Amino acid sequence: KGFLIAIDIDTGTERWARKITEQVATATDCALLTQGLIIVSVMDPVPLVPQPEIENSRLMALSIEDGSFRWSFAPYRPTFNFQAATVHDGSFVFQDRTGGVYRLSTDGKLLWYAKTPDRESSTTAAVVLHDGRVFAVSNAGKQPAGLLHVYDYEEGQHLWTQELPHEAVRARPR
Repeated sequence: KGFLIAIDIDTGTERWARKITEQVATATDCALLTQGLIIVSVMDPVPLVPQPEIENSRLMALSIEDGSFRWSFAPYRPTFNFQAATVHDGSFVFQDRTGGVYRLSTDGKLLWYAKTPDRESSTTAAVVLHDGRVFAVSNAGKQPAGLLHVYDYEEGQHLWTQELPHEAVRARPR
């Protein structure tokens, strides 16, 4: 519960282990490895009473060399299935559970944030980076429809949104 363990890729032996939180969400979050860091989504603060459906509320970066803490960042909304993307330029992009898109530097500074086009939307998806653009999807509120929203990678400017006839994400956060 709440441990991060580094394994040597050649030998399979444990390099280091750190307890980074008391509780993690039930989502299937991914870790991002970039610029000598491992970046994960954690629950912080941990609720006093355990709640089975609570989501992760903070990103944490640790050194891949020794597991030492580097920084943390609290997005405006919790994350669900944290899946960040990077072009290894000293920054990365991810979505919160509502479809809001963030670009952070690898030293934990917010470079830009784009609110979701629909306040009631939700997502469990990863962003896609291509040709200087960030492609994100979310489900459109209470409707059985999806949204594809696209942003400029450098500045976060909203470029366009396309409504989709079906949900863009099949697994909804509860």
